[in-house]
Amino acid sequence: MVKWNLNSCRLDAYFTLVAFIALNDSRFSLELVKSREHRKLKETLINIKNSSNIETIQKLVDNFAIYRESKFKEKVGDLYSITPLFQFFQELSQFQFAIEDKKVCQCKAVLKRSFQFGPLLFLTTKNLKDNQGDILLTLNEKLGNYSSKCHECGGNSYTKRIITKYPTFLFILLEICDELNSLEARRTFKEFVSISVLESFKIENYSYSLAGICYFQKLHYTVHIKGVKNSKMNLDLKSWIYHDSMVNNGQFIESSPKFEYAMTEDELIPYILLFKLD
Repeated sequence: MVKWNLNSCRLDAYFTLVAFIALNDSRFSLELVKSREHRKLKETLINIKNSSNIETIQKLVDNFAIYRESKFKEKVGDLYSITPLFQFFQELSQFQFAIEDKKVCQCKAVLKRSFQFGPLLFLTTKNLKDNQGDILLTLNEKLGNYSSKCHECGGNSYTKRIITKYPTFLFILLEICDELNSLEARRTFKEFVSISVLESFKIENYSYSLAGICYFQKLHYTVHIKGVKNSKMNLDLKSWIYHDSMVNNGQFIESSPKFEYAMTEDELIPYILLFKLD
């Protein structure tokens, strides 16, 4: 199995998801990344894509960690959020939804807007509570039509939402992991029994398959990934792989994730889910 040495667990988890799942997908392109803010990460990912062994990739990640420390004072081992690293993908259309909203009210007020959002689709703890931990129901609710207060009369208005473009790579973040960061913190949780994750689902005519799960429990990041393929490294792993940089000597090990997570019993619950368009 691939050995991925100890670094920052945040960086190990991030680069495991990106380098082994998204980066080697033919639909992934870095050409549209233009900002100076993301230049170092773009350079790192390009070099990772061209690497033929894990040792070279490890050095690139080490150098990126040094850069983050000098630029942003992020010392390896200290607690920093993983989410800013995903903002890099804001410039890439493969990670973006394109949406058109039309809000209408009985008072005749009409409001139209078009916008894009991504790469992280946030599902709040309230979103999950409303749908008893069902990810698909919560996702459909988040992307569907909704009611709100009219900006003109203060009454209820109705918004019809049309998704004009779906992302190739869909990252879903469950905020509950920030609030309940350990099994101990979830022992008395009663709002819903479990979190349900599907291996695949369909929205309209678009089918998605689960390709990665990032966990964040006890302030530590770990990942499950599926379908690791890298011709330069002679990798073609169709099974699920688990990676925890602090155990198993930093190696990828064959291990299938759960798809139903008991809130008061399981040590791990998902934090970021990566789905790929089929």
